[in-house]
Amino acid sequence: MAKQLQLLSPLGTLWLLLRHEVEQEWRQKATVGGLLLYAAGAVFICFASIGMQVGILKGPIWNSLIWIILLFTSLTAIGRSFGNANRGTQLYYYTMVPASTFLVAKMLYNSLMTSALGLLSLLLFSVMIGNPVANHLNYILTVILGSVSLSGTLTLIAGIVSKASASSTLMPVLSFPLVLPQLLLLIKLSKHALDGLETDFAAQGLWPVLGLMGLVVALSYSLFPYIWRS
Repeated sequence: MAKQLQLLSPLGTLWLLLRHEVEQEWRQKATVGGLLLYAAGAVFICFASIGMQVGILKGPIWNSLIWIILLFTSLTAIGRSFGNANRGTQLYYYTMVPASTFLVAKMLYNSLMTSALGLLSLLLFSVMIGNPVANHLNYILTVILGSVSLSGTLTLIAGIVSKASASSTLMPVLSFPLVLPQLLLLIKLSKHALDGLETDFAAQGLWPVLGLMGLVVALSYSLFPYIWRS
């Protein structure tokens, strides 16, 4: 892999890192199964807590539960993204790969993973509890957009707290102030899709959330090289 990294362009290096992340994750089938079980268990708890009846939840409550499940599933999945490599592997990446490329590969992989978990949670939630959404396409796009947006922020936080001893405690504490503005925009946008309101999806949700994501990426490019060297 060392010779490959030396000969590849930045885009090729990014693709190789992303492929390596996927291969490494699928070798740990227990971890993948644990994340799927976590998402399914969260949905089942919601299902059991309302008396195992389909279609009795009101739209706003249904929408809130979806985002609560997605947030905590993302925290669980991304919180361990910098802790699954030993010190030797981390030193190898440090010497062979630019910090920005390594961070982008982590963000891309976490975006794919959280999007899959979010869509799975939405599917299970719809089957078990019902689906009151009027505009399904916009709601699915909002879930994917929210997964990508949250994963970008949480990946940066995971990189910061990986250098601390109490990372499991710091992760939710540092994440909440940064993900709160994103969640407020996403909940508003998903509520419009839930009610079937004819709104401009790009103006109401896409560009504001992408703007926040751009700030997070810029902050990541500025901070992560210093964090990585520590």
